[in-house]
Amino acid sequence: MKKLTTLLWFRRDLRLHDHPALLHAVSTSATLFPVYCLEVPTKKRCGHLRWLFLLESLADLDSQLRALGSRLFVVRGKAPDVLPQLVKAWAVDQVLVQSSPEPFARARDEEVAQRVAKEGGEFHGFPGRTLFEVSQLLAGAGNGASDKGIPLPVTMTGFAKVADRLTVPKPEPAPTSIPLPLDSESALHQLKSLLDPVSFASLTGPHHDLSLPRISPTDHTVPELGLLTPLAARSPHTGGESHALARLDTYMSHTAKVLAFEKPKTSPAALPDPVTGLVDTTVLSPYMTYGCLSPRLFHSRITSAYRAAKGKHSKPPVSLLAQLYWREFFFAHGATVDGFELATEANPTCPTPIDWRLLSAADSDPEAHDDLKAWAEARTGYPWIDACMTQLRSEGWIHHLGRHSLACFLTRGDLYISWERGAEVFEDVLLDHDWALNRGNWAWLSGTSVFFRQWFRVYSPVKWGQSWDAEGKYIKRHLPQLAKFPKQYIYEPWKAPLAVQKQAGCIVGKDYPKPIVDHAEASKANMAKLKACFARGRDKNGAGEDEGDADEDIEKDKVGSSRAGRAAARDRVKRK
Repeated sequence: MKKLTTLLWFRRDLRLHDHPALLHAVSTSATLFPVYCLEVPTKKRCGHLRWLFLLESLADLDSQLRALGSRLFVVRGKAPDVLPQLVKAWAVDQVLVQSSPEPFARARDEEVAQRVAKEGGEFHGFPGRTLFEVSQLLAGAGNGASDKGIPLPVTMTGFAKVADRLTVPKPEPAPTSIPLPLDSESALHQLKSLLDPVSFASLTGPHHDLSLPRISPTDHTVPELGLLTPLAARSPHTGGESHALARLDTYMSHTAKVLAFEKPKTSPAALPDPVTGLVDTTVLSPYMTYGCLSPRLFHSRITSAYRAAKGKHSKPPVSLLAQLYWREFFFAHGATVDGFELATEANPTCPTPIDWRLLSAADSDPEAHDDLKAWAEARTGYPWIDACMTQLRSEGWIHHLGRHSLACFLTRGDLYISWERGAEVFEDVLLDHDWALNRGNWAWLSGTSVFFRQWFRVYSPVKWGQSWDAEGKYIKRHLPQLAKFPKQYIYEPWKAPLAVQKQAGCIVGKDYPKPIVDHAEASKANMAKLKACFARGRDKNGAGEDEGDADEDIEKDKVGSSRAGRAAARDRVKRK
């Protein structure tokens, strides 16, 4: 068999272990060009910390490739434009990729394949992004699962029945050697001979060597990417396969924690362990997002621990293994549901029209825009909410229950703003942003999708945090201006007497904002609005299911879930 010249296009698969496309390249190629296409979008969709995490991950991949005698070629530009140029310049026979399930990614890959074919190259996709291929899930679900534009089960119970019938392939180790590319000088020379000077300079980067953008070691700016605002520090979560595998090993070494893991019982207020740096959850999601960690390897490590424990471990939907299924769940729905990113009835998973504020980002509602900005900038006046947002902005990651709190406050709980606007903010700041997971979780947390319809359950921006951290240590860590408030006021500083505020060195309304909304009034009004929306839509409540949060985890004060929930239940009985 002829050995080929191969271009391996890395995307969200920035690793060498368990990489089917790479292994195919190793077995079929005489020459292998590892390539990453760096495109700076005209519309800001990726914040500073996520860019840094990506660049760290790329640098780690480049380092591992160099250890094998190769390197990562980082080209600038849109993949459909630049990859055909590389195919022509380097006489590439085949372009290999890890397939992506998102609709926009599939459309892009189809365009790339067509343009590569015009240059005489082939284009092949391989699995690896998820545990299961969407086609496998669809075949397993059959026609019986299809419902109004949603071809897969909308409950985890139903989805798991489909997934459990499928086999997860065993992860493969990283290759110990790989075919080498042309040397850098020759590769650049061939590009230069093909392109005009302007195109060559644009494609090869400011140093004309296809290297990574430079990160300033002092202020973490990246001039090439327009990231010019200095940062005091990077995220504590460093990108790259090496860091992913080290974190996986550290977490999995705590066998008791792995076996007992129950997602709703992990604390959103947990501070990092001073020795291990671990919190209650794995914090592996950013590494899964960029493919620094194979989901199949993570699955294998978990199931091995479960087998050794002979069944003595937590169970779905709250177990550690189940969290991988939730990832599959949203990836699959995002791939198969048209309009999945929308908070309107154009999205089949959100069939009931809800009169959210800012349904469109262009809506003329100055007060709503001010509220959204205050929420996004950690200026709501509710310390629990602002601490969660501050951690998210400074680290790029927060616990899932912190995300629940932020989402509930923005949508059904307090501000009644469309979950699309929240998803856009998270897209900017999350290290672990995945389009399908972000949009699906926001639809879920709004309480208005088919996944989870218990809109009457509201997280209190005061009591919810107190239930996890009565002392307010989490708040004091992330909002140091409140550090000297006594614990009886740390969640409600506006209730502190002026003398206490002065003693704490923080005057509410001056050094820390007053609440932008009265939670009791807003929550009650929002419940009435949502009840009316569902009545107008003649939609049956109760579709979907809980992620595992127990009722007692949610607020039960005078505007909380108990009263509203009983009323909604009575309404359902009347309609039957």
